[in-house]
Amino acid sequence: SSDQEVVAFGPFSFDMGLRTLHKNGEEFLAEASLSRQFIKGNTILAVVIRDVSERKRLEELRRRLALELAHRFKNILTVVSSIVSLTARGAASVDAFAQSLQVRLEALGRAQDVLLHDGGDRADLHQLIQSELSWHPHQRVLMR
Repeated sequence: SSDQEVVAFGPFSFDMGLRTLHKNGEEFLAEASLSRQFIKGNTILAVVIRDVSERKRLEELRRRLALELAHRFKNILTVVSSIVSLTARGAASVDAFAQSLQVRLEALGRAQDVLLHDGGDRADLHQLIQSELSWHPHQRVLMR
């Protein structure tokens, strides 16, 4: 294939990324390195071709995971900011604010545990509601 990208270039060697084919016709990502050596007046060229498909796949997976983690972290910060604002509104004193905020943040942590319990695929709604409302000792919720 002719899809090539020069990665590095130097006076005695260069590397390039390319898409090429296995003998069975399957396309794969490869890096080819060409180096030139002078030995006893002779020029020796060496070419090394490496299949980097798996490495590239893992790099893309790592990039996507980092983006997802950043997105989730920003969401949590937004939730925490809202909790702080709502808690501050109803607090009679700094001590009451601190105590209430601590309890609410602990409830948020428990809710996150429920949501991520099975790998984040599904959560028990009853358990989630209980963990969210457990911070308030005067709340009583009856669920069937």
